[in-house]
Amino acid sequence: MLKLHVPDEIQSGTVALSWCVEKELLEKLAQAKIIDPQLVIVIAPKGDAYRSYRETRVVVSLKDLMTFVSFHRSGEHNIFAFVAHSREPKKLRNFVYEREGGDYHSHILDWEGESIRMNVLGEPVCGHTVLTVDVPAECFAKEPPAWEKPWVNWLLPGRAEDQCGYRKRRMFAYTLQVPLAVLIYIIRIIYTAVLLLCTFRGINFRPLFHVLQHNTSDISADLGTPLVMPRTDNVFRQMLFIPLIPIVWVPYFLFSLVVKEWNWVGLYSGLIHISLITLIFFTTVGIIGAYSLIEALPRSWRAWRKEQEHKKEAAQATKLWYTHPREQALLCCTNGPRRQISDLPNSRRTIRLRMLDLKAKVCRPFAR
Repeated sequence: MLKLHVPDEIQSGTVALSWCVEKELLEKLAQAKIIDPQLVIVIAPKGDAYRSYRETRVVVSLKDLMTFVSFHRSGEHNIFAFVAHSREPKKLRNFVYEREGGDYHSHILDWEGESIRMNVLGEPVCGHTVLTVDVPAECFAKEPPAWEKPWVNWLLPGRAEDQCGYRKRRMFAYTLQVPLAVLIYIIRIIYTAVLLLCTFRGINFRPLFHVLQHNTSDISADLGTPLVMPRTDNVFRQMLFIPLIPIVWVPYFLFSLVVKEWNWVGLYSGLIHISLITLIFFTTVGIIGAYSLIEALPRSWRAWRKEQEHKKEAAQATKLWYTHPREQALLCCTNGPRRQISDLPNSRRTIRLRMLDLKAKVCRPFAR
């Protein structure tokens, strides 16, 4: 009922994947009144290399006829595909893409990665198929320099999937990240200085010397009690020594008294203190006000939008696009395989698909 096609020769880790269906599949979708059928694609390494976190998942509209998928390992891969029997594309996408701890939250394939489970979101899958391809090792991009990767990936989550993603990270790393790094280091120095003034035990100084390998929170990860408080698990006994903590601030107040002898220095010091207090006050008031405003937004707007969506779905249900003879001629397996974007009709060569085609030519993925 469903057939997949890829180029005859795989020269890159990102390839065009097209599909066609039998007319019986479209009739089943029409009987179920599926407004916008979604094609779920799962790419998984074959055999012992399979792990669920190594899957690549894509959800596209059946109407697109083609998309581009990426491999991240050399060797044989299975490309599974099926039409989801779901009337809510957004809910389906959340189900397919949701991750937990680096792994996918949902299990679409069996434990060995050899077949598709027979239901997704409690609905049976439709027209499932599998295509096996062999990906050569030469299809992947060369790894970036080892000395540069820690700096490029420092403030961004995860890692770059392909050359284009790495170029974007590199552009950020050598422009905006430079002043941010200076600001973060200054914050670490101030944070460490405050903890030292409060005489806390267990301060970690490594984030000051190994900036890229540690977070700012690591400074106080193993923080103990101040020196003026005893090392004991008795909370009540520790609280008795809390009034002694301000003693460490005595030198600061003595310094303030000394600078009052010089009028200009005292004036500047006072202005700085007043400015900081004012900034903290108005920032706090602004955050509280913005939060209150967001919470006070009327829920009737959301209810109205939901009602409009239901009306739109009801109107679309009466005219399913894939029942039109012209659309069926494009979808059905009667015109031969479409292995590249030039094989598609002009109406299906969308801007998004053209951009994916261009990206596949200039951005090779990295091997995991």
